[in-house]
Amino acid sequence: MTPPWEELPEQVTAVLSAAAEMVVARSAVPLSRDRLLETTDGVHGLLAVLTGSAGLRRLLGRRLGAGIDTEPATGLVAADPVAAERAAAAVQRLLTEHRRAQRREHRARRRAERPDAEQRRFSRLEHRVGDLRAARDRLEVQLATLREENRELRGTIENLDDELGQLRRHLEIAHARLERLQAVRDAAEEAPRPEPVPRATVGEDLSPTVRVLGGGTEIGGSCVLVTAGGSRLLIDAGTRPSGVDADSLAPEGIGELDTAPDAILVTHAHNDHAGWVPALLSRFPGVPVIASAATCDLLGTMWADSAKVMARRADSDESWAGGPLPPYRQSDVDRAVSALDALGCGRTRRVGALDVEMFEAGHIIGATGVVVTAGSHRIVVTGDVSLPGQLSVGGLRLPESAIGADLMLLESTYAGAGRLPPRQAIVDQFVADADRVLGRGGRILVPAFALGRAQEIALICRRHLPDAEVLVDGLARELSHAYQRHPGPDGERIAVFHGNVRPVEPGRTRQEIADERPCLVVSTSGMLTGGPAVAWARAILPDARSGLMVVGYQDADSPGSRLLGLADAGGGRMTLPDGDEPLEVAAHVGQYRLGAHATEDELVDVAARAQAAVVMPVHGRASAQRQFARRLQLRRQATVSATETWRPEP
Repeated sequence: MTPPWEELPEQVTAVLSAAAEMVVARSAVPLSRDRLLETTDGVHGLLAVLTGSAGLRRLLGRRLGAGIDTEPATGLVAADPVAAERAAAAVQRLLTEHRRAQRREHRARRRAERPDAEQRRFSRLEHRVGDLRAARDRLEVQLATLREENRELRGTIENLDDELGQLRRHLEIAHARLERLQAVRDAAEEAPRPEPVPRATVGEDLSPTVRVLGGGTEIGGSCVLVTAGGSRLLIDAGTRPSGVDADSLAPEGIGELDTAPDAILVTHAHNDHAGWVPALLSRFPGVPVIASAATCDLLGTMWADSAKVMARRADSDESWAGGPLPPYRQSDVDRAVSALDALGCGRTRRVGALDVEMFEAGHIIGATGVVVTAGSHRIVVTGDVSLPGQLSVGGLRLPESAIGADLMLLESTYAGAGRLPPRQAIVDQFVADADRVLGRGGRILVPAFALGRAQEIALICRRHLPDAEVLVDGLARELSHAYQRHPGPDGERIAVFHGNVRPVEPGRTRQEIADERPCLVVSTSGMLTGGPAVAWARAILPDARSGLMVVGYQDADSPGSRLLGLADAGGGRMTLPDGDEPLEVAAHVGQYRLGAHATEDELVDVAARAQAAVVMPVHGRASAQRQFARRLQLRRQATVSATETWRPEP
């Protein structure tokens, strides 16, 4: 039988032959050029390497030069990845046609050589085999149906178990609050009654001050202190992603908080906004923590995971020496959970002399901004916001009370990031690339942040890749169960685990990896610094059929960032966390900016709608914030730096 590559156009054969020589020369394992070219699978693999490596195509173009001037050979050495994909598809069609022709020729020879009696017997056997295959297919359909019903039943049981656990926690919290109220009442009955403090009125000038204690000119460690009339409200208390010990994890200026605030308000459950709350409550026990119902539901899981990670580091990492080991433990998490106080959007809560009203911010489920009223003054803290509606959460909804405030603290995560493609265009590209990888029998890893991004990717796959098997692993699995207890943008409960999306059962990651069937896996951590995503990456990256799709921010020193740099350079080898040996990166690696923050243009629109007297950019890079502030000033919008203490003008 003629080798498939000899039936291809001469220039295509030249490109494949040269590519095979280069691959063999660079391979860490013994390979034969002829072995690569003599089988259809070998040629398909070579085409996958070509389309996935811009560096290899560039080297081939230089080597072969003007001798390559006709399609599809020119596409195989093109710099444009789309042209390379198109050319590879054309070659694959030629190979398919060649293979079909060979099969037809082979069957014709067999029929010509077979006697009539043998032909009849063969025909009967063929019919019998067809019947058996049909029966097998029916059984497989029945088995798949039973598996799906079993999976849905397990999911229902898990949801009921989660809800029961949540009810138990709420009961424990209510019991603890009742005991505290009883103790306060008993103490009040025994103590002399003080003179009542007059309640501040709307018209009273309380002269509020606003100090940013963290997350002003950086992304992480968000913390804002609002003081007025002797009352102190702390908005957020997050950890810093780059922190390596207790001091560097805490909000930068948290040491200025020398006395207990009247309350802590958490805008959403991400660690960079809420991760330091248990440590604060270990210093200031009894302080209530106000948040939306969904955020209250998520915080216990987020804090427990952080405590577990920090305890593990404290046991093994000398960098924690000399400080608290760790900043907080599970007992502190339990105390913080018992302090949670849910507040619905649009409702007002009194905190000393201040009134607070939360509003929907988009970003992730439960995320809110807050309007703080101090007498005649109003301060708006947006938290993290997104305008375009995601599948898992709606967009920012500014209430009337947020319009015309004295000060707006506006997040600026994407300030200076330039114009991004429309979100739907990014989703379409993600879906097309995923479909292509799964179609050739590969597996896909999507390393994603456990809260928000993982659930959004799962819902995108449910809608746009209904025939693909989608797995959710790691902490994202636990948080997805919490998502399913709360309504999405359409008012219905969010069904993350439904249809083709299912969780990886605890303890089964290794078995799922070993299965090697085509699937898309959403797993933590989002930067490949740890978690099940590292084990999945170790299995997927060396496979040229497979892919790794980055959908979130990557810190400059993270493994995810190094992997993207390697892909841009045309491939190579890298060592994953907890790995001893570098592994070859043969899989397709792509980046898809599916952010959950407002773009700079959208932030400008938010500022214009809010009409605040002064805007303070926070939660961003200082240099980008300065450019953003100048853009606002050109629109006659006054601004102030997050490094300054703000007070209303007399």
